[in-house]
Amino acid sequence: MNEEYLNIRPMIEDDFPQAAIIMTHAFRGKMVALKSWPNERVTDLFLYLPAFDKNNLEGSYVYTYEEKVVGIVCLKWKKQQKSKTTPKYNIFKAIRRFGMFKLLFTIFSFVILGSKVTKDEMMVDYIAIDPEYRGKGIGSKLLDFGENQARKNKDIKVYSLMVIGQNIKAIKLYERIGFKVVKTTKFFFLRIFTGVKEFHYMVKNLYQE
Repeated sequence: MNEEYLNIRPMIEDDFPQAAIIMTHAFRGKMVALKSWPNERVTDLFLYLPAFDKNNLEGSYVYTYEEKVVGIVCLKWKKQQKSKTTPKYNIFKAIRRFGMFKLLFTIFSFVILGSKVTKDEMMVDYIAIDPEYRGKGIGSKLLDFGENQARKNKDIKVYSLMVIGQNIKAIKLYERIGFKVVKTTKFFFLRIFTGVKEFHYMVKNLYQE
């Protein structure tokens, strides 16, 4: 990949279609109820979720190559979460379009997968790479970018993320760049709604180096 054409910038509304496709490839496998749907329908559903709320894009970034979005990362921290506005949705229209079960199942899955942040923490809420561009170091660069954003905030002392316990490759990558597993989450609803047995909470202390 020619470095001249690479760029990390804040996400904008025009990025939503490409970003939603990337999220489909990255996360549909974690949503038990969506495995029977074609990719296009899952992408359409993701576009209805809070990740693509044009009024709450602080902390959302895209990685582009030749102006194509090939990676996304979303960072969250306490002050940012407090300042977010409540997304406005036409719930009845969404139910007619996707069905009540699928819609509520997906929303509840994201609630389960979500984590609260402490006042001195910046968390990688999610990170996803276009399948065609995996293995090219994009994930590492997005994580480095997120860490730099965390270091710019004087209130942030900890950089963190959640990773599936079975994703050994990702865990080893995170460990190489300084993250450590400090907590493992296992509970019944996690497996029912996501098909995932456990999640590891990993942290990197920014000022112990």
